[in-house]
Amino acid sequence: MLKIEAKESTKARTVLALSGDLRAADMAELSDLIRSAQTRSEEVQIDCRNIRLLDREAIQALAACPKVQLVHAPAYIREWLRMERRIAR
Repeated sequence: MLKIEAKESTKARTVLALSGDLRAADMAELSDLIRSAQTRSEEVQIDCRNIRLLDREAIQALAACPKVQLVHAPAYIREWLRMERRIAR
Protein backbone atom coordinates (compact mmCIF):
# COMPACT_ATOMS: atom_id res chain seq x y z
CA MET A 1 0.00 0.00 0.00
CA LEU A 2 1.25 3.49 -0.90
CA LYS A 3 0.65 6.69 0.98
CA ILE A 4 1.30 10.01 -0.80
CA GLU A 5 1.57 13.22 1.19
CA ALA A 6 2.28 16.74 -0.06
CA LYS A 7 5.03 17.98 2.27
CA GLU A 8 5.67 21.33 0.62
CA SER A 9 3.98 23.24 -2.16
CA THR A 10 5.26 26.61 -3.28
CA LYS A 11 5.80 28.31 -6.62
CA ALA A 12 9.43 27.18 -6.50
CA ARG A 13 9.00 23.58 -5.33
CA THR A 14 6.51 20.84 -4.54
CA VAL A 15 7.61 17.87 -2.46
CA LEU A 16 5.54 14.68 -2.52
CA ALA A 17 6.50 12.23 0.24
CA LEU A 18 5.87 8.56 -0.47
CA SER A 19 5.52 5.83 2.15
CA GLY A 20 5.10 2.11 1.59
CA ASP A 21 5.24 0.14 -1.64
CA LEU A 22 5.29 1.93 -5.00
CA ARG A 23 3.85 -0.32 -7.68
CA ALA A 24 2.63 0.13 -11.24
CA ALA A 25 -0.96 0.24 -9.96
CA ASP A 26 -0.11 3.41 -7.98
CA MET A 27 1.42 5.28 -10.89
CA ALA A 28 -1.83 6.69 -12.32
CA GLU A 29 -2.57 8.54 -9.08
CA LEU A 30 1.05 9.61 -8.60
CA SER A 31 1.33 10.77 -12.22
CA ASP A 32 -1.81 12.89 -11.81
CA LEU A 33 -0.34 14.48 -8.67
CA ILE A 34 2.98 15.11 -10.43
CA ARG A 35 1.27 16.79 -13.40
CA SER A 36 -0.80 18.93 -11.06
CA ALA A 37 2.30 19.91 -9.09
CA GLN A 38 4.17 20.80 -12.28
CA THR A 39 1.49 23.35 -13.16
CA ARG A 40 1.99 25.07 -9.78
CA SER A 41 5.73 24.70 -9.14
CA GLU A 42 8.97 25.03 -11.04
CA GLU A 43 10.42 21.88 -9.43
CA VAL A 44 8.78 18.64 -8.28
CA GLN A 45 10.56 16.35 -5.85
CA ILE A 46 9.58 12.87 -4.73
CA ASP A 47 10.78 12.09 -1.20
CA CYS A 48 11.56 8.36 -1.17
CA ARG A 49 12.89 8.03 2.37
CA ASN A 50 9.98 5.78 3.42
CA ILE A 51 9.66 3.65 0.28
CA ARG A 52 9.98 -0.02 1.18
CA LEU A 53 9.59 -1.53 -2.28
CA LEU A 54 9.10 -0.45 -5.87
CA ASP A 55 8.63 -2.40 -9.05
CA ARG A 56 10.09 -1.97 -12.51
CA GLU A 57 6.93 -0.50 -14.03
CA ALA A 58 6.88 2.20 -11.35
CA ILE A 59 10.52 3.16 -11.96
CA GLN A 60 9.88 3.21 -15.72
CA ALA A 61 6.91 5.54 -15.19
CA LEU A 62 9.08 7.83 -13.04
CA ALA A 63 11.75 7.76 -15.74
CA ALA A 64 9.16 9.15 -18.14
CA CYS A 65 8.90 12.24 -15.90
CA PRO A 66 12.32 13.83 -16.55
CA LYS A 67 11.65 16.99 -14.56
CA VAL A 68 10.92 15.01 -11.39
CA GLN A 69 13.75 14.60 -8.88
CA LEU A 70 13.99 11.81 -6.34
CA VAL A 71 15.29 12.87 -2.94
CA HIS A 72 16.32 10.69 -0.01
CA ALA A 73 16.34 7.69 -2.34
CA PRO A 74 18.81 4.86 -1.86
CA ALA A 75 21.68 4.84 -4.34
CA TYR A 76 20.39 1.74 -6.14
CA ILE A 77 17.05 3.47 -6.87
CA ARG A 78 18.78 6.60 -8.19
CA GLU A 79 21.03 4.46 -10.41
CA TRP A 80 18.08 2.36 -11.60
CA LEU A 81 16.17 5.53 -12.51
CA ARG A 82 19.20 6.93 -14.34
CA MET A 83 19.53 3.72 -16.37
CA GLU A 84 15.82 3.63 -17.22
CA ARG A 85 15.96 7.26 -18.38
CA ARG A 86 18.92 6.43 -20.61
CA ILE A 87 17.07 3.44 -22.11
CA ALA A 88 13.92 5.52 -22.71
CA ARG A 89 15.78 8.03 -24.91
